[in-house]
Amino acid sequence: MNADLFAGRYELLYEAPPGAAGRLFEARDTQTEERVALKVFRRELPADCPERTDLDHIFAIAQACEHPRIVRLYSAALDEGYLVREWIHGFPLIDLLRRRRELPSVEVATLLHDVAETIDAAVAANLAPTGDLLTRLFVGWDRSLPAEELVRLRGVPVTEWRGFTVKLNPMSMSSLLPLCPEETMSTMVSPHDGQSGPMLTPSVAFAETIHQLLGAPRRSGRNRRYIPLGTLNEAGNAVLRRIVEGGTPPASCVVFWKELLDATGLAAQSRKASLPAPPPPPILQNPPPPKPVVAPPPLPKRRTLRIPDAFLGNVQPGIALRLTPRDISYTPIQIIARPSFRIGRSLYHSDFVTRVLPETPENEKLTKELGRVHALAELSGDWITLRDGNGEQASVNGSTFEGQALSADKLTRVSHRGILTLYRNYELEIVPMLGSSDLGCHIENESAWPGPPPSPRAVTGAVVFSPKRNQPSLRQSAWLFSRLDFALSPRGEVSWCEAGAPLSQASFLYHRGHFWLATFAPPPGTIFLNSVELPGDAAVPLASGQPLQLGQGNYIVEIQ
Repeated sequence: MNADLFAGRYELLYEAPPGAAGRLFEARDTQTEERVALKVFRRELPADCPERTDLDHIFAIAQACEHPRIVRLYSAALDEGYLVREWIHGFPLIDLLRRRRELPSVEVATLLHDVAETIDAAVAANLAPTGDLLTRLFVGWDRSLPAEELVRLRGVPVTEWRGFTVKLNPMSMSSLLPLCPEETMSTMVSPHDGQSGPMLTPSVAFAETIHQLLGAPRRSGRNRRYIPLGTLNEAGNAVLRRIVEGGTPPASCVVFWKELLDATGLAAQSRKASLPAPPPPPILQNPPPPKPVVAPPPLPKRRTLRIPDAFLGNVQPGIALRLTPRDISYTPIQIIARPSFRIGRSLYHSDFVTRVLPETPENEKLTKELGRVHALAELSGDWITLRDGNGEQASVNGSTFEGQALSADKLTRVSHRGILTLYRNYELEIVPMLGSSDLGCHIENESAWPGPPPSPRAVTGAVVFSPKRNQPSLRQSAWLFSRLDFALSPRGEVSWCEAGAPLSQASFLYHRGHFWLATFAPPPGTIFLNSVELPGDAAVPLASGQPLQLGQGNYIVEIQ
């Protein structure tokens, strides 16, 4: 196997700008000599996670679809964290909108000539492209067109393009894998939020795409108001309005497209199939030097950790880890590993304390309107759920998650980050970090540790909680299932981060019924346990009474 090739097969030629879910490369498949697109995911996908199941299912259907306007899918090595598909020599349609803001109706008719039929073919193959189409449509040309010409063509009227095609990528990565906000696809008009509104049917998604390309701003939430377009006549606006505002849906996208073209008189402008092929590129006397080969990113791998000999005898099971600082200017840390997590104002009954601070008489009145345990997060099978109250009775003043009222006896599933509002006085952001399959590491001398045997976990990773509106907290609390990574500030303050993220320095693990501290690459002189500096790639089972130093912060470990 060639170590210079990604996965021993793919020569990485060029890295595209950051996109959804990970890094995208143009690559050469050394076995077929074909140019391919190689997507390297930014996090692991354990075999039992819902995203992995969805990705497997959609990939299998898309790979079997042979429509010429649907992007071909080649392979999905999900255990290794990458996917291979057809490389489009061109750019996403959304890039054209970013450059041009809006297109004339004649150009839209030319550009989308084959898209309606392609969407209907995807629907027939059980690949209905609901939601935001702009991030899944790609404009492509033959590879004989230089890359420099692609950049120029984004500013050239579509009616002057030659020999282009528009292809649909049926896999919506943003709905399967979580995104960082800076990676989210968006138009120049307003940002795209995958959770901003209801899922659209294919015909409505197509109509929304046309609406935005013609200059309408992106609408958010459930706002269905149609904004008339000056680039369409009255009849064309009427056809588009009926679909966008939820009128009777057409039988297919092709039927809707024909109706729109007939109403606007643009049918003759959409015949781009008869346009001549592009002329061959000129032969350069002094061709530019080849692009440097892109260094491949490392394949996801499991770290190998080791228990230092001085800590091999530490055995103390528990479900709550408390780190109490010696200096009261540092915030205590509490990590809960039981199947429920309580949120409320009681210092003794709640895991996350939601007092309104500072403790002035006015804020004390607001705090008393929050129940001792105001909301309850629970594990229900392999789902994280929320409900109002303490599990036995509802809270006095109620709570909501993402604007929806929580019930005391009906569970609300939590699949993405969102805002939990307690009455009207406290907002708490709930952030699931469920990306790590088991520990994501291997402890090489674990057989020498005398703790209990491992037990399977229904959910892996962790959930962290962050007060909004710069509200201070009495203690930093997290809900741990298997792994919670963190970084340290120079002062020693803990900042949670995604498992395996580049800034991760260490992690709290819950393994075999015990809390562990794992170190990856902490700066020298920052993490000590029992006055012993922990080296990189160490895993230490924690026990009560141990002094723990994190940066400049000194804590006492307590396990219950």
